[in-house]
Parts: sequence; C-alpha cells; structure tokens
Amino acid sequence: MLAQRFGYSVSERPAAEVTPWAEAKLRDRIQGADRAVGRTGVVGGGAMALLVVAFFAGGDAPPVWAWGILAMPVIAGILFVRIRREGHRAYAELARSLREQPWQTWPVRGQEVTVRAMPPLQQRWIRQQVGGSFVPVRLDLLDPQGVVAAGFLGYLPTAAWRRMTDGYGVLWICGDLRDNCHAVVPRGQTLLQLTPGSRVHWIPEQGNGAGDAGLIADLVAQAQRLGGLFGD
Repeated sequence: MLAQRFGYSVSERPAAEVTPWAEAKLRDRIQGADRAVGRTGVVGGGAMALLVVAFFAGGDAPPVWAWGILAMPVIAGILFVRIRREGHRAYAELARSLREQPWQTWPVRGQEVTVRAMPPLQQRWIRQQVGGSFVPVRLDLLDPQGVVAAGFLGYLPTAAWRRMTDGYGVLWICGDLRDNCHAVVPRGQTLLQLTPGSRVHWIPEQGNGAGDAGLIADLVAQAQRLGGLFGD
C-alpha cells in the first residue's frame, strides 16, 4: 500500500469498523436513489398514460404516436429495473471496499474545476451527499516530495473546500487508488465519492504547486501522525 510506503497513517481496522456511520450513509444513498428513480417513473408514466386515455375518451381513434406514448411506461419500468440493478451492484462494490479496506491518510492538493453539462438531478443528488453546496475539485494525492501519486475528481462541501489553505489539506481515503474511492475530511462525517482521474478529461492545469514545499512538508507531517484519530 502506497500510504504505508510513504509512512502515512493507516487504520488497523477496516473503514466500516472505524467509522460505522459511513456504511449507513452509503446504504441511505442507494435507498434514496431507488425512491427518486421510482417516483420519476411513476409520475412520468402516469402522465403519459392519462394523455392516451384522454384521446380514447374523445371517441376518436388515437394517432399512432399515442400508442408509442402508451408503451413508454413499460419501457420506463424496464429501464428502472436495469438502473436499480446496476445501482445495487455499484453499492455492493462500494460497501465491500468499506468493509475490507482501511482508511489511509493522504496529503492532497485541490484545484477547483468546471464540470460541463451536469444534469439537475445529479446536482441535487450531490447536494444531498455533501449536505449542501459543493465545489467540483481535482484532488491530487501527494507523496512526501509533493509528487502526485494519484488523482481524482471529487465534490467537496463548500465549507470544507474553503478551509483548505491554498487548496491543500489532508483527507482520509478508502479503496484501491486505481478505482472509485471513498474520502472523508478528518473529524467530519461526510462520506465523499471520488472518481479516478483516468476516467476524467482534464483541462490542462496552470502551475504545479512547486513553490509550496513548506506547506506540503507540514501536510506530510500531519498525515504521518493522524493515526490516533482512527481510534485504533
């Protein structure tokens, strides 16, 4: 594990045991997503069905496109089942990570980014995750020399982002750094989801933070002595 190689603190027990609230929040999210998708399907399907019924009630033969609308609730139901199945599969993988992987302490450098064409439903879901307003951030995990060891896209609570001096801070990370990971701001109880940078198209950043050696050294020292916070 890279964090151990760099001397960063790693919890002795799996993340789900160290922070039991994390798995509970993950479970609440998947249940909330189920309800949201279900409500959308019921409302949309019901509205389309009523439209077709109105045509029949008028005594005229409904146009061909009305039959297509009538079929849409069925199609929506099939899509709902598929989306729900995929969501539960993703939840199982994320939950397994919490149950099997420890928390790793990492110094990070963050850079605010712009996410294009984010659907309103996704924005609402992220706000529910972080408990309010959020900032899309490119998060680079740093080795003791300040070299990037891994990169992610994350959505940080606005308050947490503003507390990071010049975009630098320390996060707890859980998971394989090559895949989706969980993150927590130390002493906080907001479970964040991180997407690997390899799956994101980044606009070239300005600067590399080379002039922040002193700040990085301070964060590295924090990452190497945060073990007591894990409760091990």
